[in-house]
Amino acid sequence: MAPEHTLIAESIRSYARHKKVSDTTIHKARKSGVLTERCFTTNPKNGRPMIYRELADLDWAANYNPNYTRVTKAVLEDTGQTATNHQVITGKANPLTGARSLAEIKRLQGEIDLQVKALDLKKKKGELVNKAEVYAELFEFGKTIRTAFQVLPDRVTDDLMATKDREVFHTILSGAITEVLEKLSTYSQEVTT
Repeated sequence: MAPEHTLIAESIRSYARHKKVSDTTIHKARKSGVLTERCFTTNPKNGRPMIYRELADLDWAANYNPNYTRVTKAVLEDTGQTATNHQVITGKANPLTGARSLAEIKRLQGEIDLQVKALDLKKKKGELVNKAEVYAELFEFGKTIRTAFQVLPDRVTDDLMATKDREVFHTILSGAITEVLEKLSTYSQEVTT
């Protein structure tokens, strides 16, 4: 029968030396959830907290992100930035969102959901239109304008050739152009009805 493996507890300072960090970092890791409560016990002699190295190493490997650094006032002054949260990631961040923590990812997801719902509401109210439909409608209107002005010379050429007076010529031509423009100005009303 194989002997049972027993966990050996050590002081938090000893574990901090093992990880090459300060004991304050270990306490903060405990508070933030990087090291779970299963890693900790109390010394029966003096009641001080102790840590199980093997369990702590497992939690540390699974949860610790070495890319987090504390923002200081000097860093903010040098970069001209404002502190929006207490930690800034300096290593690899999510390239799509730039998110730095699970809480921030959830906050960003909530914002995105609200924006999508706002867009859906605007679409239902008719305040938002489909870009492709608008471009198709503009293209059709452009074809209508082109056709209307291309047939203009055919309609007024005979009348213009028959007149010798410049003023009558101008009146005929401007009247024909005005008629085409008035017809085009009612185009949107014809399409919607």
